[in-house]
This record gives sequence, structure tokens and C-alpha cells, in this order.
Amino acid sequence: MDLRGRPIRRRYPGNFGDPDIAPPIARRRQDRQRADGIPVGPNNVLAEFVNFSPEDLEGEEWRQLPAPLEAYQVSNLGRIKRRRTILTQHMRHISTDRRLYVDLRQPGHRQRGMDDLVLLAFNNDEEQRAQLPYIIHINGDETNNHLINLRRATYEQYTAADDATRTEQDLPLRRIIRSRRMDFHYKPLLLPSHPDYVQRRYIYQDGQVSNLRDDGRFLRQRVDLAGTRFVEIRHHGTLRFFPVGELMVDSWRGFDPDRRDVIHNDHNLSNLALDNLQPANRQEYIAHITNRIRVSPQEVFLPVAHIGNIDYSHYIVSNQGRVYALKTRSIISSYDGKHGFECVQLYSQHQSRHYAVHQLVWCAFNGRPLQRGFTIIHADGDRQNNWDTNLREVTQEDGLMAAIMDRRDWFEDYRDPNVEDDYDQEDPQEIRGEEWLPIRNLMGDLRYPVPTRRYEVSSYGRVRNTTTERTVRVFISASGYQYVFLNGRAFMIPRLVASCFVDNDDPQQNYLVYHKDGDRSNNHFENLVWSAPEDFEIFATATRYLAYRQDRYERVFYSLKEATSFNFDGQTFSVYDIRNALLNGTNLNGWAIFRMIEGAVEAAYEDRLQYQVPTFAPIVVDNAEALDEVPDPLMDQDPLRDMDGINSVTGTGIRLT
Repeated sequence: MDLRGRPIRRRYPGNFGDPDIAPPIARRRQDRQRADGIPVGPNNVLAEFVNFSPEDLEGEEWRQLPAPLEAYQVSNLGRIKRRRTILTQHMRHISTDRRLYVDLRQPGHRQRGMDDLVLLAFNNDEEQRAQLPYIIHINGDETNNHLINLRRATYEQYTAADDATRTEQDLPLRRIIRSRRMDFHYKPLLLPSHPDYVQRRYIYQDGQVSNLRDDGRFLRQRVDLAGTRFVEIRHHGTLRFFPVGELMVDSWRGFDPDRRDVIHNDHNLSNLALDNLQPANRQEYIAHITNRIRVSPQEVFLPVAHIGNIDYSHYIVSNQGRVYALKTRSIISSYDGKHGFECVQLYSQHQSRHYAVHQLVWCAFNGRPLQRGFTIIHADGDRQNNWDTNLREVTQEDGLMAAIMDRRDWFEDYRDPNVEDDYDQEDPQEIRGEEWLPIRNLMGDLRYPVPTRRYEVSSYGRVRNTTTERTVRVFISASGYQYVFLNGRAFMIPRLVASCFVDNDDPQQNYLVYHKDGDRSNNHFENLVWSAPEDFEIFATATRYLAYRQDRYERVFYSLKEATSFNFDGQTFSVYDIRNALLNGTNLNGWAIFRMIEGAVEAAYEDRLQYQVPTFAPIVVDNAEALDEVPDPLMDQDPLRDMDGINSVTGTGIRLT
């Protein structure tokens, strides 16, 4: 007895894994004792699949195995012997494989499936064995290795027989896991000692993945930022995350290299049932995603293309200027870039580039890159309006003339005293400690230099007319920025505040304004900082939430708690419900809700995928050296910046005739 009062089971040397079977010398003594009628001790009980009697069973026939196993004989009743000894058969330890194995004690034959040996002895056809690698147990019992119960089959025949057996037993259907991301798969002819051997693991019709202990026990599924369900599988000694949707499609329908993406028919990412999944090519996948993320029936998305030699096909851009990341299933948050252009930061192969949104829209919807010596202008003069119908490709000379004329017309209208602003309906209340300064646009759109008269901006981010002393109405862009209209042109409030209250030592390099806390509605001067594009990752860490309906009514939230107080057409939702809607891709009472992530969040997620999830589709680059080149993003192409007599920093010095 041990310290806990349990009986100690004696282990015999030379008989690994089974303490109740005596070693070979003791077994020979037991055989003699049986012949003499001497009873065997109670601790030397023989295992279920062990028989030391050389006598044949009723109807048993023996066949010799082919070389190099000619020393062994196999019977049609599923037994194997060497000389007078019937060998022990066992199951795999911690495995969903319920077949019986035998140790033949020869190099390369330590673990041989008993069903394979029976068929090999009675039908030694290597060609048939290679063509039909799977073995069907007709009665569904994988421990029954009688010759009449075994039949070789293909994988399709094996799964059909397994489906029939499990249907009779009212069990969920299953498939052996196969994945496009795995270098090696389960092969029944490979022995466990082979270096390429992979244990058999199942995936079920409802999306559950079995572990290696039992057929009815499942792996825990994890959910990433994009709502994708993953399972953690150790494959050839490496722990990796595999998308469950891809495992379902690859295992049940096979991997099609031309249809790499997986579509959820009901847009619910948590529904991993086989009927809800189907493979798709990239065009079909984008069309499916578009039905979910578009704000109006007129919005169309296309892959980002023709941007240098870098593949950005994991981003899509709409004809209205919105950029969507397919990997994170999030809207890429844009920022107010240099010269008034709306810009985004894109990632590919751990490298980031800043691009003007109008360049992405024009190249995607025209199907070609911008010609050398040409530039893109906005037909209505509004550089925040990136609809494809508002973009024109013109020569640099024509772009310069268009900018000059648009600037002149705006300045003339600005001098008109009859032009009225859009004011707030209520008079502004005084804020303690608020400071007002004449408005100026230090590094804004050079076409519209704001004179130091008529308007003032406060340290809290309010704009007022000095004549009427009323505050100008504030609007919120789709990216969460607050802006005001001055004579029909939009000016970003954070840029106006930073130009007046935040020091800028190098305006040529530090021309971007960021919010320290990530809240783009907080335009207090202490929350703003001037920065260069290379420092984008330091501040671009915020995650916002965009909710909208198909009638293009939008609302930006800076936290999930803030979204709980919003009225979604007569209904409010808890943080738990909103978070589930984000992860599963479902709507909230007709409202679609998405994350709006910035550059650093996108980069961190892409890096995590690179190391955790094995890749199957490397990024194709026409010229490998092109990754070291910085493509011209058009965000720096302002036709007015090099005009004689105009200060490229302040925009002053315009000449009007």
C-alpha cells in the first residue's frame, strides 16, 4: 500500500506500459503451470488481446507476412504471432485513433496497424495498398480486425462509410482535418515513427475541432480582433493558430487555389456551420463584404491596386473614399494630411506607407497608375471630397492653373461682407480659462490662407465670428474630426487650434496634428501635438467605433461605453451586445457597427498574424527592390507650394490681379 492507502501495482521489467502482464520468462513458466493445472497468481492477469496459447480458434487461418516481416503470421481473426507467442495489441495513447497497433520490434515497424497487417497478409498487393490507403471497418468498430470486416478504400469511400455509421448512431458527421496552411497531413500508411506522421484529428459539421484525447472532446476556440475564430494546434512541434472557417472549407470541400477566401453567407462570423460557409475568389469575397459595409447602394469597393510595386490587395477602397482592411475587418481611420488632403497609412510586409485617399480611389477605379507628369485634382475644389466622380487626371500645368483660379475665386468671395456663416442656434456660453486668438492656418491647404480678421479660435476648439460674436456650427467628419465651414470650405478645427496655440519648431517636417488621447473630439490645445509622418505610430493607437445606417446616417464613438447611451432607433445595447456585434459582424437594430483603427493597431495585428498563423499566399511583388523605394503618394503634390511670392508654410503672399 502507498501513503494514500492505494494498492501498489507491480511493474515487471521488459514489459512496458502494462503492469499486469508478466515478463517473457514468467509467461513461459505460466504456460507450463497451465499445462500442469497449477493456477496463475491474481496479479498476473492476461490482457484482453493477449493469448499465449498456440492453439487456433474456431475458423482461424494463418498467413505469413511478406519480407521483412516473414517471421510473423497473421490470422483472419485479427491475431498476430511469432513462433508460439501471440503478440499484444494496444491502442494509441492520447489519440482519437481507436485502431489497434502492434509492436513488431523491428526498425520502421515499431507501431503497425493491425488492420493493415491483416489485409497485407491475405492480399499482398502493394499497388492496391498505395491507391486505397484507407481501411474501412464495415461494422464501425475499429477494434474488430476480422478479415471479413476490413476493406481498403479511398478517402471519399472512407468518409462515406464513416458518415453512414455515424448517421445510424445519431452522431455528428466529421472529417479528418486538412488545411492549406499545413505542410503535412494525416496519411494512414505513415507509421507513428515516421518524421512526417501527423495524428488523426477531426473537425465536425458544426465547426468544432476535436482534441487528441477523445473523439467527443473539442478544442477551445479563440477570437481575434477581426472576429475570426482560431484554434491552437501543435503541428510538427510548432504551436500555431488556424482559422476554423478555413479548416471547415479545406476539410469538407477541399482547397481550391483559385478560391482562397471564405464567405459566411449570413455575415455572422460566429456561425461556422458547414452550410453557412463557402469558398470564394477575391472578387466574390469583396462583393460579399461590400453588401455588409457600404453606407449606400451606390457605394462600390475595389481592391487597392496600381500603387507602385507593392501588393495592397488586403485593402479595399470605395468610390466614396473609404478604406477597409480585410485582415482586421475594420475601417482604416484617415487623418488630415498635408495641404488639406485626406490620408491613410497602409501596411505590407512590416513596412508602412502614407497615401492620399484620392490617389487610392483614382488608381483603383481607373485600373491603372497615374501617368508621369500628371496629377489629380478635385473638380469641386474640396480636397476632402474623394468621390471617384470628383477626381480628374490633368497635367501639372493644368493642375496649377485650376488651383490658382479656385484660390482666387474663394478669396474674392471671402471679401464679400454679405457672405453669412452657419452659426449655432444658441449663443455660446463662456468657458472659464478659455482664450481666443485670431484664426490662422499654419500648415493647412495652401489654397485657402485664412486672414487674421473676421474669425477667432479658442484654446478649447471653438470658432466664432468677431463681428457677430457667435460661434460657427461644428460638423463631424466620417473619420471623427470636427470641422467648420468658412465661405463654403471645410477647415479642420484641430489644425486651427494647433496653429494658434501649439508651438511648431519645424513646420516643414511636423505638419500633422494628432490627438494625444486619441479622442478627435477633444480639441483642447493641450491635447494636440505637431508631428512628422514617421512618428505616426506613436500617436496612431486609438480605436474608434463607427455606426451607420444605409441612409448614410453616421455616428462615431470613442468607447464602447459611450455607444451604450446611443439610441439605435429606439433601442439601446449593453457593452456585451455591442462587443459581440463587432466580433460576429452582426447589426444592431439595423445599424452596422465597425472599428475604425489607426496605423499602429493595424500594424500590431498584422505582425501578430505573421508569427502566429502560418501563411499560404506570400505577397507578390513585381520587383523585390521596390519595397525599399518610397512611392510618390501625391499627398505632397500641391501645385501652389512652389509658386513665386507665396510662402509655402503660411500660405501668405497670394497675388491677385
